[in-house]
Amino acid sequence: MKEINIEYANCFWKPIPNYPEYYASRTGQILSTKRKSPIIMKQITTTDGHKYVFMYIDGKMKKVWVHRAVLLAWKGFPEEGQQGRHLNDNPGENDITNLAWGTSLENANDKRLNGRIPMGEKSASHKLTESQVIEIRGLHGKKTLRELARIYGVSHTCIRRAALGIKWACIKEGLA
Repeated sequence: MKEINIEYANCFWKPIPNYPEYYASRTGQILSTKRKSPIIMKQITTTDGHKYVFMYIDGKMKKVWVHRAVLLAWKGFPEEGQQGRHLNDNPGENDITNLAWGTSLENANDKRLNGRIPMGEKSASHKLTESQVIEIRGLHGKKTLRELARIYGVSHTCIRRAALGIKWACIKEGLA
């Protein structure tokens, strides 16, 4: 597709590859030029905050994620195995400065760095409280893992992971 940057609504727009007559702005808006006059498309927000639009390609309606459309227009196609990343981990912010192609590991690291992975008592799968973890670390080496497991009603593996900081690494107290 021949790249034509257009100016509309005080903004520059780049064509979205593979989506003729659709353009993306740097700020995350999508423009359709399929009708007589161009329109900025209404975006639909999912429950987790991601945004998408419906585009018509060869007469068929297709759901297109806004962050992916912006990345395609402004950064080109991803390499094999890459996905769209929101660098600040806010899926509603689709400005090109907040977007990048990257691996799923990089995406997971973004979540960790931005504090979006629930840890400790905020984790849905936690079995111990923060105070119990601190107690366990104080008792580790004084009682066996199985004794501590019976006291706290969890497996000895759970005790070992809490005591060594494999799980509950967010609590530094009691770690050697």
